[in-house]
Amino acid sequence: MIKIKPLILLALFSYSLFAEAGDVKLSCELTYKKSFLSVPDEVGRERVTVTISDSRIYRSITIDGMNIVGVVSSNAVNGMSGEAFGSANSFTDLSTSNGWDITTSTTPRVTKFKQTTNISIDRNTGNLNFYQDYEESNYRSITKASGTCSKVDTSKKVF
Repeated sequence: MIKIKPLILLALFSYSLFAEAGDVKLSCELTYKKSFLSVPDEVGRERVTVTISDSRIYRSITIDGMNIVGVVSSNAVNGMSGEAFGSANSFTDLSTSNGWDITTSTTPRVTKFKQTTNISIDRNTGNLNFYQDYEESNYRSITKASGTCSKVDTSKKVF
């Protein structure tokens, strides 16, 4: 008779709960526009890497570029800022099997900045839309970007 200790069962359960379904990496060609309060708009094109992490607990999307940088998460703990920064996070995850759509909002408690970031990606067409509104005492920037993505690792069947 094999006896399994409760601690081992808990460890196996925890691992399966937090195990990643696998990151999806995309390469995206985006056109962006950054608007500022008193400075001319900045417009450009940029190729960025997008990583979608999907687990049973949360989903997050990270855009890593020079001019376009953003993180959204369906778990406030994994968002861009949190209690450590004196802010409150909220999130809305409207993702479906046809696409990812996550909005993360940060509102000030102690800090003086407020930020809302939305990233949506259509899994059928590869179209990506990005919106970020950042506001501090005398500063505000709004960044909008859109473009088309393709998979980096074509051996993975899921987009």
